[in-house]
Amino acid sequence: MSRARPRPSTLAWGLALAAQAVLAAGLMAWSGWVAGAILSAPMLLTLPGLLRRRPRSAAWAGYLMVLYFAGLMAEAYALHERHTDGVLLAAAALIAFFSLILFVRWSARERPSGGPARHG
Repeated sequence: MSRARPRPSTLAWGLALAAQAVLAAGLMAWSGWVAGAILSAPMLLTLPGLLRRRPRSAAWAGYLMVLYFAGLMAEAYALHERHTDGVLLAAAALIAFFSLILFVRWSARERPSGGPARHG
């Protein structure tokens, strides 16, 4: 028996959640528990919508990932002794960004075109 392949949006959604978890854990390990929790707090704002697989929440989370990427690259450049850590965390933010954008795009393609449009 062959199993049904998961939809592309499901794969992108799972990768985005995993990358965000890695980013949050990495921020806590890099800057300490308290500072890391504060730095990770903005990701919690979009988490309920992401868990419900809402594309709008994924788009907002993608915008946040751009800010994390920029901040982490600046930190990696400024702190030469921790350059590798900063670049690895920035890579996690970049993976999360692209996964979230692909989730939004693929979930829009998978939605039936004749369905009712949601306004508001």
